[in-house]
Amino acid sequence: MSPIPGPEVRCTGSGAVTLAGIDSTEYHLSVINWQEYPEELFAPSPNLPPCGANDSASRTWVTIVDDQDQFLNRFCAFSSPGDLEDLWFKVFDGDPVPATVSVGLYDRLFEVTHTSDPVDLAPCSAPEPTHNRRIEEVEFLQGGESGSAAVRIRYGLEVFDSSSDTLNLNADIEVYVDGALVDVIAADATKRGAVTCAVTCAGSCPSIFGDGVCTGCSCQYGNWFSSAFGGGEGDEVRVRLVSARGGVNEFDDTDDVLTAVVPAPPPVPYDRAIEELEVVDNGDTKEIRFLYAIDLRDSTDRTLDLSADLEVYVNGELTDVIVTNVVKRGAVTCAVTCGGSCPSIFGDGVCTGCGCSYSNWFTSTFGGEDSQGSVEIRIAPPPTDLPELDDGNAMTVAFSSGPGSSDPFRRGDANGDGSTDLSDGVETLGFLFLGEGQLPCEDAADFNDDSSVDLADAVSLFDHLFLRGPGASLPGGAACGRDPSADGFSSCAYSAGCGS
Repeated sequence: MSPIPGPEVRCTGSGAVTLAGIDSTEYHLSVINWQEYPEELFAPSPNLPPCGANDSASRTWVTIVDDQDQFLNRFCAFSSPGDLEDLWFKVFDGDPVPATVSVGLYDRLFEVTHTSDPVDLAPCSAPEPTHNRRIEEVEFLQGGESGSAAVRIRYGLEVFDSSSDTLNLNADIEVYVDGALVDVIAADATKRGAVTCAVTCAGSCPSIFGDGVCTGCSCQYGNWFSSAFGGGEGDEVRVRLVSARGGVNEFDDTDDVLTAVVPAPPPVPYDRAIEELEVVDNGDTKEIRFLYAIDLRDSTDRTLDLSADLEVYVNGELTDVIVTNVVKRGAVTCAVTCGGSCPSIFGDGVCTGCGCSYSNWFTSTFGGEDSQGSVEIRIAPPPTDLPELDDGNAMTVAFSSGPGSSDPFRRGDANGDGSTDLSDGVETLGFLFLGEGQLPCEDAADFNDDSSVDLADAVSLFDHLFLRGPGASLPGGAACGRDPSADGFSSCAYSAGCGS
């Protein structure tokens, strides 16, 4: 028979245990060479003395003692060598933790004890809970003429604790502007549950902080806080963490303070444009209609006056000045304040992406004695000194009073109902491909004024309606007017609000 080896023992871990209101730390040991022991060593042995009331205790009993040979625990009912993989003993709170322990296997049949070398408990003792707090990032939102500024602070916290204790990790974040304390933010975070490698750390922190994330053997928490203060460009802002009110040891305090300087307000990208321009011949007078638009992106809450004069030139001469009063109020930022409409901006602005856009139609008239020429709309600079993305702030269109239709109509209103919409394109397609009868006014259906009614007119109308494509040729679709060009169409039977 092979000689029985001594047990090779390792400490595999420890954890806090509360039983019947009594707190203790439970240490776990493992005999890693258990497979070298024969099964008969742990066979039931009724012929040997009992273990308490167990009269079939195993042949070999396992005992754990400390470095002073003080008894810690005994196992007398193991049934196989595999039971040696998990041995344990407790140290009650307030009692000293032994530096080393030993495991003895007492073979009662031959009265022989096989004893392990001393096992150091330090590697598997429960460490003191520790944490690291840090100010990770500081960013600014600059105010406007009120001289106010706002700071956003990214606060981070990382916790290492194998116990199931509840830890109060609340802390205060102090905000200083040019050395003066202006705000104190309470950053409350409470750790609940154990945070240990592979045991309780399974992808998310157990009830810790609410939104903590578990990585490795720790739990991490991060949150943004904000503070507003009276100040502006060039002010020094110092963000400082005050010691955690829970008194938990911090292993790194080098990142508890972060200093930054309030930057200059960011440039405000915006663009103004004349998007559509048309001239309608009304006989004695000609009407100029044009669409003026602004696109603005600004994350600050400053008020910006974007009012501007729209100058109308006919054949090079200034004939009219239209005043636009457009004032931006409130912040325009992606997903934060931009939720479908511009916040108090322009009154009727529309929010798209990270910007707000405004558009409006304006009109001007001049005498109809000029049979041909050009109309130009120029946008004068706004009172606010802002860089513009595109300075193409003018549009020119030619006009003529030719031998065209003498009947007034709205271009694009193919079904003659007084408006230009989807039904007009459907009317044109029905006329072209379904033989649905004569159009009330072919001139009105000739959207692109190429002297024919065809598929291109319906396509151009849909492009204008749904893709912001070019508008209808003169006289346009918004007001009644006469066709400035000759095209051979028959007289219009168009009476939707237009005089002859």
